[in-house]
Amino acid sequence: MMPLSVQIAAALAQGLLSLSAPLLSSSLQGQFDGMPATALGETRVYMRPGEESDPFGLLSPGESVLLVAATHDGWLGLDPGVAQADNVGELRLRWIPPGSPVEASGSLDDLPFVWAPSPRATYCMCHDSLRLYEMPESSAVVFCTLSPGAIARVLGRIERGWLLLGGGDANRGSFVQAWTPLAGVSINGLLDTVPVLYDWNN
Repeated sequence: MMPLSVQIAAALAQGLLSLSAPLLSSSLQGQFDGMPATALGETRVYMRPGEESDPFGLLSPGESVLLVAATHDGWLGLDPGVAQADNVGELRLRWIPPGSPVEASGSLDDLPFVWAPSPRATYCMCHDSLRLYEMPESSAVVFCTLSPGAIARVLGRIERGWLLLGGGDANRGSFVQAWTPLAGVSINGLLDTVPVLYDWNN
């Protein structure tokens, strides 16, 4: 069987893994009180910014929401106003498509711009500090430690409970990938859709 590094390279070449990932730290930072907005017509709302995402619901004409973020391609992030014990950062938001019949109380240019979670990707969310390892072993070298509130895309997994995470690290200026045990992390998305990699060390 191929080593994990070779499998990862092959999976990337075949399009089974994607390097499209957020910063390892959520870009939804700082304090923003939100911008009230009103639906002028029936408006679809999605779980993530992308029409291939699962639907969240419909806004009826006259219904008010609180906008808290926007993506660079025009999706508007709203606070759904419901308790979410596990979700952090941009994954807490629900999304209105560009061009929807929504009237905001201010300029949409004043909304914080954030990265757009991929509609069908699976993400790992950090509620506490999380160590990432160079290899899927607790005795391996610690690659870095993610801060509470960080988000990283799950690129692959092995059957003994380790996840391969990836993201663009602004401090390193490049795409990075490292491992974390599944136990103790929160997942947003479907883990069953993440490719299973051969475990060379098992």
